[in-house]
Amino acid sequence: MLFGASLAGAIAIALLFALRLSIMVPLGQGDGAYQTASGLHRLLDGQWPGRDFFPYLGLSLLYALFPAFLAGGGTMAASVFSAYFLVLLSFAFSVGLIAVLLARRLAVGTLIGVVLLCTAVLFYNSLPAEFVSRLTPGNSLRPLRACIPYIVAACFFGVARLPIRLRWKAGIIGAVIGFALTWATDNGPPTALVFGLLGMIWLFGQTGSFWRSLAIPAVSLGAAAVFSHCSPPVIRWNW
Repeated sequence: MLFGASLAGAIAIALLFALRLSIMVPLGQGDGAYQTASGLHRLLDGQWPGRDFFPYLGLSLLYALFPAFLAGGGTMAASVFSAYFLVLLSFAFSVGLIAVLLARRLAVGTLIGVVLLCTAVLFYNSLPAEFVSRLTPGNSLRPLRACIPYIVAACFFGVARLPIRLRWKAGIIGAVIGFALTWATDNGPPTALVFGLLGMIWLFGQTGSFWRSLAIPAVSLGAAAVFSHCSPPVIRWNW
């Protein structure tokens, strides 16, 4: 119950603060907000990433932003909202994951992430610039691009402990690593490489077979290839 309440609280805090900041549409030419908006508007128009435009920020990252962008109305303000919303959630998630690993209790870690997010939002205008940069999209969504190791780590350790067959664990972990490979052009590949090797070591320890451990990179590359080349464009929406 504490976990569910904490999760709902994090979403509510991020939602309200992101809505407040969505009206602050940047006007500077060099601002990365227009890189984000360009890809999202192209998706909304039904264009195909990689064929009709280059997903500069990363393919998976662009799709992760799209639901919030669509829910916000598909405007420039909605693009700013989606960026702030996911950045704030990534902050709570990263802090919460570290707390979970230290405390070894999911509810406690989640609560710590929410408390720190709430504190950061309340004292947003008084925080030092170095800390504020972790709560804002900045140029090119740097906090979100850097969040992928935390996402993969949470999935890796969570799935490894599930009471399901080993083949399903390996398949899910491999698919998540493949997802990371397409997340962003900078943080995605090294994250996929590190966790791909870690996955091979883990699977080798479970099976004692080197050849079976190769299932992790095989599934990862297959998932990345399918997602990169076969993901359909978003159907054009008429508002």
